[in-house]
Amino acid sequence: MKHLLYIGRPNLGENLFATACLDILSKEYEITLLVPVHTLPVFRSYQFIKRSLAGCNFQNKDALLPIYTADELQRLTKNGDWYYAYHHDNDINFLKNYPFISKLKKYPVLHDRDIGIYGSDYTQNIDPVNGLYLSRTKKYMLKLQLMALKDTENFDCTVRCPTFISDRLSDTIVVYQGSRDNLRKLPTETVYEFFKALPNATYLVTEETANTLNFNQLGVKYIQTSNFVDKSLIEILKLFETRPKAMIGPDSGLTQLASAYKIPIVWLQSRIALENVIDSQYAKYCKVYFNANLTCDQMCMGCAATDALKTNTLPHGLFKIKKPFKDFKTLDCYKNKNPVCLRYTTCQIKEIINLIN
Repeated sequence: MKHLLYIGRPNLGENLFATACLDILSKEYEITLLVPVHTLPVFRSYQFIKRSLAGCNFQNKDALLPIYTADELQRLTKNGDWYYAYHHDNDINFLKNYPFISKLKKYPVLHDRDIGIYGSDYTQNIDPVNGLYLSRTKKYMLKLQLMALKDTENFDCTVRCPTFISDRLSDTIVVYQGSRDNLRKLPTETVYEFFKALPNATYLVTEETANTLNFNQLGVKYIQTSNFVDKSLIEILKLFETRPKAMIGPDSGLTQLASAYKIPIVWLQSRIALENVIDSQYAKYCKVYFNANLTCDQMCMGCAATDALKTNTLPHGLFKIKKPFKDFKTLDCYKNKNPVCLRYTTCQIKEIINLIN
């Protein structure tokens, strides 16, 4: 069997979106995956990934792999038919420090432009033939030349589950604060509003939020997500294995992981792209909540999606983006760390909870 060194993306979610592709590739290649160290417990649980090793900041040309990873790769690649794959040119900036990797055969990954996707701020995942926004997994399928776009409709392109899935949903409701990125993170005040309405829920929050809201003193069930360690992620995997009744939160890696376990998700609008929401294959498990009347006048991806969804009776499937949206780093809410789209009133919290079946 051939061997494939798959150089992952910097984030948990982006690598989870690639699991459907890795599942296919594993039929032909023995896969070694390089991912951020804090995500290793997830990827080491996949049966179709032979080994997962700690990566580095791949986009930094001066970045170095952990010594164990570099030594292990050097040992492994001395024998066998080895290839390496990556998605973006800047993901291999670090390879100048590792000639033995760059000398491996290159898996033929297509560039965005080769599949008709152009990487500007407002058309990053746009299919120019239909003018439609593509899900991340389907984009990966095209770039890795695994299938044509029309074939992805009849193929399971959802995130693969790393471990055991319970046949039944539990009674647990999970409230997830979100990413370290402030534009995908519920403000502490919003978490408090959820706590008032759902005091018995399990909360995935930063240590700072847990301390501010006195979760320990109040006996609130929570798992801290600020600086992921193996223990936290393993706890979350065990929680997801029980298939909670629902998870509420903005888009982030753990949202994608919850989708792998077929946990019903109430997806809270944020500036980030609607990677899960737009694919009809997630429609059974994913509901969208967005502010119909945003008070900000920024044109972020969240605003563009809201504009599209207002006229879309089913907020799933490919949809047209009517207006170009700005690079999120230029947004006032990014600079001020104050995303108004994730601040909810008591009435809105009730509306969100009512989306749980």
